[in-house]
Amino acid sequence: ACPIAGSVSIDGQDAAIVASAEGSIAVEGGDLELSGCSIRKTGTAAESSPLVNSSRPMALIEVKNSLFRSRGISVAMEGGETACVIRATGSRVDCADSRFELSAREYAECIDATDSSLSLDSLSVFCSARTVSGIVLTGSRLELKSSTLSVSPSLAGRAIEAWNSRVTLANVTLERKDAASSDGAAKSRARSLDDEPKNRDTAFWLDAKSRVLAETGVAARGFWRAREIGAHRP
Repeated sequence: ACPIAGSVSIDGQDAAIVASAEGSIAVEGGDLELSGCSIRKTGTAAESSPLVNSSRPMALIEVKNSLFRSRGISVAMEGGETACVIRATGSRVDCADSRFELSAREYAECIDATDSSLSLDSLSVFCSARTVSGIVLTGSRLELKSSTLSVSPSLAGRAIEAWNSRVTLANVTLERKDAASSDGAAKSRARSLDDEPKNRDTAFWLDAKSRVLAETGVAARGFWRAREIGAHRP
């Protein structure tokens, strides 16, 4: 684990960071900026409890009262019972032109934010597991633009989960893809949406205190409840 309490900027040119099963970056009271690099992590540390969903999964990048910014990075994570790329608490997350792919056996979430502000632009996200939540918000604000968010659950999945949060979307595609193929994520992405099995998933999982403002070019595909466009959905 790498703790960061100051200001760190890593600017790579075709650079690669390979993380061990226990590898993580924790930013507290500082800021971290990554650009032009790829991060790869296979396997995760042993679970502390046999109940895989009893606590949130360990994050590759955890940000507390800090700033995290990425430009032109890619993250690939696979293996383990649970997985999370970024967890933010009381922080600012600003990502652009980046790609996140993660897979786990039981539960996967790309971004988990509490009391935070997120600006995501030109982002490509793919998550697969038994249960999947692409982005989970608690008391947070999200602005998502020109991005694709794909989930591939074998049991249940949501693209965006929000609790007492605000979400603004523009030119965004939210997709649910079949995880039944044994060949993994690559074949899942290649399947025709017309062949998707029936499911009971929704693109948004919201409480009564959350709001979603869908501006232009927003599409939800493959979900049981799919909305092409909407505004201020309760």
